[in-house]
Amino acid sequence: MGRILISILGAGNYNEVVYEYKNEKAAKGKFVVCAIQQLLKPDEVFVVMTKLARSTNGAALEALCKYKPIPINDGKDETEIWRIFRSISDVIPDNAELIIDVTHGFRSQPILLLSIVIYLQIAKGVKVENILYGAFEAKGENDIAPLISLKPFLDLIEWSFATKSFLETGNARFISKLLTGIQREAHLQKQPYLPKSLTGIGAALTSITEAFSTVRTPEIADEILRLRNYMPLVNEEVHHIPHAWPFKNLIEKIETNYAKIACAKENLFTAEGLKAQAGMIQHYLSTLQYQQAITLARELIVTIVCLYHGFDCLTEREKAETILNEELHKSKNENIDKWDKATNSSEIIFNGKNILYNNCMPVFKEQWMKLIQFRNDINHAAMKKSYSPAKTLIKNITKECRKVNNTLHQALSE
Repeated sequence: MGRILISILGAGNYNEVVYEYKNEKAAKGKFVVCAIQQLLKPDEVFVVMTKLARSTNGAALEALCKYKPIPINDGKDETEIWRIFRSISDVIPDNAELIIDVTHGFRSQPILLLSIVIYLQIAKGVKVENILYGAFEAKGENDIAPLISLKPFLDLIEWSFATKSFLETGNARFISKLLTGIQREAHLQKQPYLPKSLTGIGAALTSITEAFSTVRTPEIADEILRLRNYMPLVNEEVHHIPHAWPFKNLIEKIETNYAKIACAKENLFTAEGLKAQAGMIQHYLSTLQYQQAITLARELIVTIVCLYHGFDCLTEREKAETILNEELHKSKNENIDKWDKATNSSEIIFNGKNILYNNCMPVFKEQWMKLIQFRNDINHAAMKKSYSPAKTLIKNITKECRKVNNTLHQALSE
């Protein structure tokens, strides 16, 4: 599908003017849609109009340019507004490239048109080339009026969607795309101030998103540290680039969200690293990534058992799992407890105490079976006779993950 111009026809009396866009002037005329058609040469033109607008100006417009009318009502109530939405959205084809003219229109029609187009970007994959406003009131003495691009208005809405996606789901890909695009455009247009770090921070945000979604714990820690190194540069660059100003409000939120997770990967198996992993679990719960949360919570307990027994946390995890699984089969009256068999030389001491004191390990032993059960339940995609409903599973995962975090924090702080 080619490029489509969508305009709104009003019922007022139009005066002739010369519209100018990027130093190119259209022929003098009354209708801005004709000027845009002449200057930007779309493949097709749709004009939104009420009955009154069509009876008043429809014939005069048709004599000057070819268009397809989109008849609408006056939008006097909520039902009529939804009918306008349907009238416009139904005629716009999938994947169309749109030029929007919001110069004329009755009451809220221009705002409604923009709202519909924003929706169609997602629902039909349309792309907006430009949003134009014919500033008749700004014409000069020679009757030349500028066509003003309102595309930044749409960019701001994209920033809103990107911000919402990041804060609610942890997905920073949309923010990354916007930052990368801003730096690329600045260099292509050879703007006075050329940013150097926006693409880098965009790449770091994408890497963090990918690492979180696949539970790459060392990568998460490393990429967050890399992101923090970019922040001073980004703070400076954003100040000079208006298109990036929306990101300035996000910088503090990003730093706050990741503050408890930043950790060099070589420190993952220290007190700092255990706290960072607890922060990752909380991040998963906050962004509704329950499968990842229960996966990491299980592995965190295995790590702690490795530390307690002096096992290598990467190559000897099966030994820790064996100890945990054996605990499940022990008799309640059995006195032998492998938790107490660790040598002093293998103990990890924090704040002068072993991290597994303070009733930490009894809680983890109790949780182990539940973590296995819930992790298996979610990983096997309910492909068995008995499985938990989604709401129940989410409730159970959230409860157990929070218990792991609370127990760990208590042990590390006492």
